[in-house]
Amino acid sequence: PAEGSAKKPTKNVIRVFNDWVGEAAKELKIRLSNVNIKAENAGQKAAMDVSGDGTTKVELDGQNVLDSYKTQHPAGYRAGLRKQGEGTLIITDETNDTGKEITTPKSESDTSGSLTAKGAGGNGAAGIGGNVAEGTKNITIEGYATVHAAGGGSGAGIGGGGIYGDTQSGDAENIIIQGYATVDAKGSGSAAGIGGGGNGGNAENIIIRGHSKVKATACDGAAIGGGSAGWGSYYGGSAKGIVICD
Repeated sequence: PAEGSAKKPTKNVIRVFNDWVGEAAKELKIRLSNVNIKAENAGQKAAMDVSGDGTTKVELDGQNVLDSYKTQHPAGYRAGLRKQGEGTLIITDETNDTGKEITTPKSESDTSGSLTAKGAGGNGAAGIGGNVAEGTKNITIEGYATVHAAGGGSGAGIGGGGIYGDTQSGDAENIIIQGYATVDAKGSGSAAGIGGGGNGGNAENIIIRGHSKVKATACDGAAIGGGSAGWGSYYGGSAKGIVICD
């Protein structure tokens, strides 16, 4: 099988730096089509990394995997899909695998347009969001995208990474799930499913709306909200601006 396919993941990672801002700025559009990345420990990089102040839209075709689970000490604890900077990351599925616009909800057996993102274990990183001790902001999942995001260690499924040494665990801000998106987010340890990292990460402006379907679970943290106090911490994370509506 070809490298990067379902049966043979590649170690080559994707790194996007988008500072396309200003009046003439447009969305930077990226298409993932049956991508399978297993980040190696020695690489010290997330399977996919999006940063900068511009808007980046990722279209999902087929089944995609961004797996950073083994990126542990001493290389660093990396998110499956790391999001940093003031820009907006949009994850969507607007067209089918042949390029035609999707106009009706997909059947449950339709696995196209999906993304599985896994964060590192150990102290922990988010499935989608921050590496260890990093927060994240401005992530939108929409269209007909199907997303499975699992934090490792004490990382959120979608949101902040876990605490490391004397550093603060990661916060999550402006996470929106809308349209007909389907999301399954699993926090690990004391992290939230969607929101703050373990040991006190905060959450602000988490919005779920439209026809989206969301399953958020956690071990000790909130399903949606802040990370719990966890070991060695007296205070859990705060949560405000949590909105769930039609």
